[in-house]
Amino acid sequence: MSAGIRASQIDLVQTAEALAERLRSPVRVTRSAFSKLVATFRQEGDRQALHALVRSVASGRGGGRERGTGYSDQIDHASGVLLDFLGRQQALSDRELQSVFGWTARLIEIADELHSEPRGGAKGAGQARHGRQERRPKRGSEPPTPRAPGPAGRKLGGLGGKSLEVLKALRQKTSNGDAPDS
Repeated sequence: MSAGIRASQIDLVQTAEALAERLRSPVRVTRSAFSKLVATFRQEGDRQALHALVRSVASGRGGGRERGTGYSDQIDHASGVLLDFLGRQQALSDRELQSVFGWTARLIEIADELHSEPRGGAKGAGQARHGRQERRPKRGSEPPTPRAPGPAGRKLGGLGGKSLEVLKALRQKTSNGDAPDS
């Protein structure tokens, strides 16, 4: 497409499809991660700000690094793909680029829905629209230590013989009308 020729919607969707495909491998970028990088551009259309943000994230600053490593990997991959994409798609107007990003986000969402759909076919009425993935730990964080079950989780059968004797004595005192000792 040359700078003077407007791209058709079909061309824009095909461009979005190719971009979405590149965002799926080797790291599967979710709509959330992709949208984090392009949301401001889609609203305001400031291409220079988009380039600055993507370059900044690609160089390792900002962009969700405080979240889990899986999300961070998605942001890293998406920023690299977007840098390359923006360098090759300079002929698109800002409005056309906004359309491509909108279509790309939708195509990623559809692919995520298909990817998370149960093997039996369509989702049932009670199932969530988006499949939830197991969260990865944040970078530099320790895995949580398992906790002992609280009082509600303990079985009464786990009480020792001495504890049962104390409970029997307490029950005996209360049934005789005596107030329990505190």
